[in-house]
Amino acid sequence: MTQENPSISAKIIRITYFGEWAATLALLLMAVLLGYVFYQMATQTFEITDEIRDAFDLGPDFNGFSGFQVGAILATQMATLALGLVMLLTIRRLFIGIRKIGVFVPETARRLRIIGWVIIAMAPVSILSEFVVYALVQMWANSNLASMQLSFDDTDVYAVVIGLVLVVVSHIMLEAIRIYDENGAFV
Repeated sequence: MTQENPSISAKIIRITYFGEWAATLALLLMAVLLGYVFYQMATQTFEITDEIRDAFDLGPDFNGFSGFQVGAILATQMATLALGLVMLLTIRRLFIGIRKIGVFVPETARRLRIIGWVIIAMAPVSILSEFVVYALVQMWANSNLASMQLSFDDTDVYAVVIGLVLVVVSHIMLEAIRIYDENGAFV
């Protein structure tokens, strides 16, 4: 059992427990997903190749990918998943930290800032990983790079904006902590 900070309300403590369990559940689901993908790569490379063929409309004359090529395509597609893992671990630590040490402390602001920057990073990483995957599939399937595809989604814009909000809130928290400490020094 964790020690709870007595200065934090019972409502915030309940929310942090819920957040911690939700983040833990999400991490477990992510581990199951990764295990499933690695199992599929090890046992059913042909089915994964068929799914890639269907997703990229490669046609019936496509010969397939090697195990290395399938692994490289899947690893590139999972770049945003790696950022999601970092974000979920930091969110879990944020909830535990709020419950144990408080809301307006530098560690909470630092963790919030990390979450914000990870969310911001998800947009360009998502765009670039899709670009690289498309380029690799076209190069390995057609032996050329005649067509390229670079696109972004509205969720990429939302991610940047939400990430910036979190970064700004973390800076506001640090400034509030600094002002509080200055005022406490005068008393």
